[in-house]
This record gives sequence, structure tokens and C-alpha cells, in this order.
Amino acid sequence: MGKSTPALLRSSTWRYAARTGALPPKLAPLYQSPEELVCGINEEYGRLLHDSKPIEYIYKNEYARHMLSTYWDSFSIQFEYPVGDSWADIITVTEDTGISVVEIKTERDTPARLGAQVSDYRRLTPHVSLLVGGNDTERYAGVCEELGVPALTFSVLEGIQKPEPTPEPITHAHTDPNTIINYLRDKEQQQALKLLGATPAGSETSNIIRWRRNKELLSEYPAHVLWEAASSVALESRHIPDYLYDLLMVAPAPLSACLLQVAPNRPQCDRLAGLLVK
Repeated sequence: MGKSTPALLRSSTWRYAARTGALPPKLAPLYQSPEELVCGINEEYGRLLHDSKPIEYIYKNEYARHMLSTYWDSFSIQFEYPVGDSWADIITVTEDTGISVVEIKTERDTPARLGAQVSDYRRLTPHVSLLVGGNDTERYAGVCEELGVPALTFSVLEGIQKPEPTPEPITHAHTDPNTIINYLRDKEQQQALKLLGATPAGSETSNIIRWRRNKELLSEYPAHVLWEAASSVALESRHIPDYLYDLLMVAPAPLSACLLQVAPNRPQCDRLAGLLVK
């Protein structure tokens, strides 16, 4: 059985802390100051990081740190997002690549479901990649070549390593308009239609009628046009807000993925900063 994520690195812990300004009752007595808490977080992460088979959280956090160092706050990132019959480990949106999916395979995983997962993800975006540990590069080389999926690698010494980008043009042969439309939230659907020059149904209509009408309008556009519009509006509406970015810059690095998943609002960021910063 795989190892579980320690309590200090669980989103449930920091969701509770964001709401209350305190650690959960079982953890609170163990850490009497920000210094003790930060030390505990770093120690837990260090043990996981140097484990012979790091758990999935390590990959998510290191990828989040890579994105922060590359794009600062000009990107969107979400974890465990449903796409078709699969759950995408990471979905990002950036100005240069649009919507992208990253599937993680730790050394405890197998490639058995990878083909079905990639098929689901390509219904949303042509940008699908695999993130594996450095020791698993050869293990996944064949299936990555077969599926046409680039492999990213993670190692403690080198961090996240991306392959050289290929000059091949983007193809939307597998992109599905309905999958893209379902990815968009209500307001994002309206924004996408405005971006495309159409008039969306707005707040003057009931939720269900607005949802149906806007889906019908969006369905009239080809997949590649919808993907570009969806990438644009998702980046605008889901990018990291300044108050969360400020918290990420002062919080311990091991909490990056956790805090991004919790997505605290401004008052909650203030509460978390009070716990983590002297």
C-alpha cells in the first residue's frame, strides 16, 4: 500500500486553517510558533522528497514550483480535475500554450490506464504530457512514443526537466467541442461568446436556460476556435490572484501545491500568513 500524505501537507489541514486561523485540534498542540510549524512542514516534506518512491504530492508540488518560477502569477493551475472518465492530475493555462494537461505517474503507478487517460485529455486539449520520476524515463519511453506524448521528468537534483519542444503544428483532430464547453464555468461561457463576437444569454435568464442557450451558441464553433477562446477566458478568470501569490512567496515551498488547491480568498490568506510567518 502506498504512503499517505502527512497531515501538514494535506489540503484539508490548510482549508481548516484558512477558515479558522488555527491548525486542526490534533495538530495545534504540536506547533506553538510559526518557526516550529515551518520547521515541521520542511521536515515532513524532506522525508517524502528523499524517499526512494516519492508520493504524488511531491510531483504536484515540484511542478507547481516550476510553474511559479516560470510564469510567476500569470498562469492558472488546478489539480484532480475531471475530464471525461478520467481525472487530470494537473491542468494549467498559460498564454503561450493555452490549456494543458499533465498526467503524473509515480514509481508506484503503472502505465496500464495511460492510453485511456490520454484519450480523455485530448478531448479537452492537444497539449498533454506525462510527468515521471527520473528513474522511470525508460520505463515509459515506449508508451509515450506510441501515444505521441512528451515525457517530463522529476528528480531531486535537477527538479522538473522538460523535453525540447517539437516544431510540429498543433492539431485538434481529437479535441471535442462539448468537452471544452463543459470545462468552462457559467461566466466563462458568457465571456467566451463575447470574445467570439456573439451575444450570450445573461443574468436576465434563469440559470438552466442560460446554461443551455450558451452551450448551444458555443456548439456552433469548431473545436480549435473554442479551445483558443476557452484558453483565453480561463487564463483571465482563473489566474492566481495577487493576494494568493503574495502568500505563496512567503509560505514554505512545500505548501505551494496545497495552498493552490485550497485557493484561499484574501481574508483567508491573511489568516494563513499569520500562522506561517513570524
